[in-house]
Amino acid sequence: MITLLAFILAIIGFASLALSMHRHHRDLFGHPPSRVWSVAFTLIGWCLLPLSFWACIIASGWAIGPVVWIGFLTLAALIIILALTFGPGYSRAHQGKKL
Repeated sequence: MITLLAFILAIIGFASLALSMHRHHRDLFGHPPSRVWSVAFTLIGWCLLPLSFWACIIASGWAIGPVVWIGFLTLAALIIILALTFGPGYSRAHQGKKL
């Protein structure tokens, strides 16, 4: 259960970091984030990733926890990359463009 929490925290952390970027926020919402939202998303993302590490350490210990965390980070980043690439904002951002 705690490992699932660690994975979810990693996904939300990477999603928050992506939403703090003007391009990704614009692709999803149609406008860039304000300075306040950009900073808020950045802080949330950078706070959730260490919490994910802590959850992995609690669940698996110091011997295996960091290895599990790196695996979760890799998988979470891949999920966010695929969601940003082929998600709902993809069709709006690439209308009329040939790939």
